[in-house]
Amino acid sequence: PAVNRPGYAEAGIVLLIGIILTASFAHLTHEKENFDRGKAFSAIAEARSGRLKILFDDIRDLALTSLVWYMESSEEVLEDEFKHFTRHLESLPEVELVEWIPAPEEGGFSALGEPDREAMELAAATGLPSSSQVRFNSGPAGAVQELRIFKSATDREEPGRLIGLASFTLRLDAFIKKTLRGGERDLVMRLWELDGNGAALIAGSSGPAAPSFFQGMKISAVMPLYSVRPIFAFGRTFVAEMLPGPDFLNHHPQRQGMGTLTMGLLISVLAAAAVGGALRRGELLEKKVQSRTAELKESMERLQLADQIFRTTTEGIVITDADGLIEDGNLALERLTGYSLDEIRGKNPDIFGVQKINPDSSPGFWSRLKEAEVWQGEVLNRRKTGEVYPVWLTVSAVKDGEGKVTHFAGVLTYIGDIKAEQERLSHLAYHDPLTGLPNRHLLTDRLEMAIARARRLDALAAAVFIDLDGFKAVNDTWGHETGDLLLVAVAEGLKGAVREQDTVARLGGDEFITVLDGFSSPEEIDVLLNRINNVFSNPFIAGNRPITIRASLGAAIFPDDGTTADQLIAKADELMYARKLKGRGGSR
Repeated sequence: PAVNRPGYAEAGIVLLIGIILTASFAHLTHEKENFDRGKAFSAIAEARSGRLKILFDDIRDLALTSLVWYMESSEEVLEDEFKHFTRHLESLPEVELVEWIPAPEEGGFSALGEPDREAMELAAATGLPSSSQVRFNSGPAGAVQELRIFKSATDREEPGRLIGLASFTLRLDAFIKKTLRGGERDLVMRLWELDGNGAALIAGSSGPAAPSFFQGMKISAVMPLYSVRPIFAFGRTFVAEMLPGPDFLNHHPQRQGMGTLTMGLLISVLAAAAVGGALRRGELLEKKVQSRTAELKESMERLQLADQIFRTTTEGIVITDADGLIEDGNLALERLTGYSLDEIRGKNPDIFGVQKINPDSSPGFWSRLKEAEVWQGEVLNRRKTGEVYPVWLTVSAVKDGEGKVTHFAGVLTYIGDIKAEQERLSHLAYHDPLTGLPNRHLLTDRLEMAIARARRLDALAAAVFIDLDGFKAVNDTWGHETGDLLLVAVAEGLKGAVREQDTVARLGGDEFITVLDGFSSPEEIDVLLNRINNVFSNPFIAGNRPITIRASLGAAIFPDDGTTADQLIAKADELMYARKLKGRGGSR
C-alpha cells in the first residue's frame, strides 16, 4: 500500500528559510531607517551646536573685545558714557551684567571671592578671556546658572601696564534658548561643564527623556539618537548634549522594519502552506474527488489573498515582460503616477521617467539587470500631470524554472518627504530662522567671494554693519512678538534697498550686515549707503502697528579697511559703534 507523506518536513524547511530571509531583510530595513534617522538628527545637532559655538564666539570676539578696545582707547570714561556704551550689550538676552573693574594700585584682586579672584588674576596675567566657576543665582525670574568672564585691558602708551578688566556675567540658559529658537521641539539641548571632578549640568533641564547625569557617548537601544559636541570657551571645557525632541520623533517614526517583518512572515507562512498543500495534493491523488475539490478551493483562496496583498500594498509595483513592456501594476502605482493600468499596458516604463532607462538611452541596462537580477537607485519620475517627484526604484528579474528571465518586477517607493526634510535641514544650517536671511556661515562665504572677485577685477567691495537703535525699547513696550515682526520688516526693507548681487545677512539680535559687491569707486558705495539709510526714513509696519526706528551703520571697504571677511566685519563693527557713541546714524 502507498504511504502517505504529508510534506510537513518540506513545508517546515520552506517556512524556516522564509523566516530567516524575512528576519534578515526586516533587520536591514530597520537598520537603514535608524541610519536615516541618525543622519537627520546628526545634521540638526551639528547645526545647533555650531550655532551655540557662534554665540559664545560673538560674546568673546565682538562684545567683550569691543569693550576692552573702548576702555583702552579712552583716556577717561565717565559713568554715563560707560552705561551708554554698554547699554546695547546688556540688552542681549544672554548678558546679565557688564562691568568695568579698574586695576588695583597695589597687590592683586584679593578683596573679591576666591573663584572670581583666580579668574581675574589669570585674565590679567595671560591677556586671554578667563572665567570663574558657574554659579547658581536666585532672582525674580527664578533660579538661573550664571558664568562670569573677564578680559584684561592694558595702557596703549605703556604696553604691559594693566588698567583694568572688562567683565560680563552671562545667563547660560539664554544661550540654549537662543540656539534652539525656531526648532525648540526638534531638539533637547543641555550644556555641561567638564573639569577634574567630572561633569556638571549648567544649562538645560532634566526629565524622563533627559537624565540628570552625563551619559558621555554611550548609545543604548532605548535612546539610539544622542549627540555630544565639545565647546572650548573662556578657558573652560563645555559639552553640548543633544537628544531628539517630540517633533523630530514624530517626523521620523520607526515603522518600516515591523511592517517588512509582518509582511515577510505572512508570505513565508503562505509559501510554506502552498508547498505543503502541493505535496499533499501529490500524495492524495487517490482520494475522493470531493477532497481534491476542497484542496483546490483552499489553494485558490490563498492565491487570491496573495493577489489582494499585491493590489493593496502602499508601494507602487509594476510588472513588465522580458522585453520591458508593462503587463500589470497595482492601485498604488496608479495613485503614484496618475496613469490608469489601461493607459500604460504594453508601453515602456519610460512613460514615468524624467531620467530615461531604456535600451536606446542605456543599452546595457536590461542586459546587466538580467545578469545581476536586481537594480536599485534613486530616480526622478513625472506624473501624468507633469509634476516631477523622486522615488527609490528597485527592479528585480523574474526567472522561470529553467533560469530564463520571463518578467521584471519594479517597486517604486515615494521619497519626497525624506528629500523635503533634507532640504529643510540644509536651509536651517545656513539661514536665520526668523528672517530667512543668510546667517554668519553663509555671510562669510558670500563676503569671501565678493573679496575674491574684487581682487581679481581690481574693484571694491564693502561690508556694512547695521545695528538698530532703541530696539530693546520696542521689545519692552510692545513685546518680543512685535520685535520679531519688526526685524522681519527691516530685513525686507534692506533686501529692497540693495542690488540683486548684494547680500543682506542677520548676525543675531538687532544686528545685520550687507555685502556690497562690484564697485569701482567709493562714491558708488556712498550712493548705496544712502539707499540703506533711507530704509529707516519711514515707519515700519510690525503687527499692524507703525514703528519708527533708526540704525547706526559702519562701512568697511576692501582693500583699504581689510583684506579678509573677518577683518572687514570687525572694522565695520568698530566704525558702527564709533558712530553710535557719537549719537548719530549714518555710515563710515
